[in-house]
Amino acid sequence: MATTIGLVLIEGVRIDDLSAVGWRTTDVTASGHEVLLTGDPAACEVEGGVLIAQGRTDIALEDETYALILGTRLVAVGVATADKTYVVSVYGRDGVVRHVVDTLEERTFDVGEPLAAERDITRLDEASTLRIFESLTGLTLDDVRAADLTVLRPPQEHDEMPRRPLLKRLLGIHSDKEGYATKTGPPVLAKPEDG
Repeated sequence: MATTIGLVLIEGVRIDDLSAVGWRTTDVTASGHEVLLTGDPAACEVEGGVLIAQGRTDIALEDETYALILGTRLVAVGVATADKTYVVSVYGRDGVVRHVVDTLEERTFDVGEPLAAERDITRLDEASTLRIFESLTGLTLDDVRAADLTVLRPPQEHDEMPRRPLLKRLLGIHSDKEGYATKTGPPVLAKPEDG
């Protein structure tokens, strides 16, 4: 049977902090075993941070931005045995620390210095990828399967935006009533005339 999973540990944060990177919690909870059989990401708080799990590898590939925005260390792994793709990524508050991808027993990406947890591993496979995750996070696949997780969803069009996007806030950019960027301040809409 093919295994496809993505695991991410974001250190030093709580589930509520995930809204800063666009994730929203739902009222749906599931066991880690169930989550790893679906494509929906889910999260739980663990000692040291937040674990995100998913039955796809893409959650393990989108994380440098999360580490930069949250200003913390993030460890991610992806396992896809059907196409023999294995990913190990570690990001810090300054960006990528280590990113390794092995596909079809070939190294396709190798960024950063090898980690101590990679010692004696020439190519990633399911067992070695999960062993590296355990070494870096203290979490085993059995821990993930036994956990109760809250299903996450990306922001929806109808969600209220609590603040302007981070980039606009950093650059001091606002939008006028036609949607064009301006640095003069927030848009001022004309008041309707009394008739």
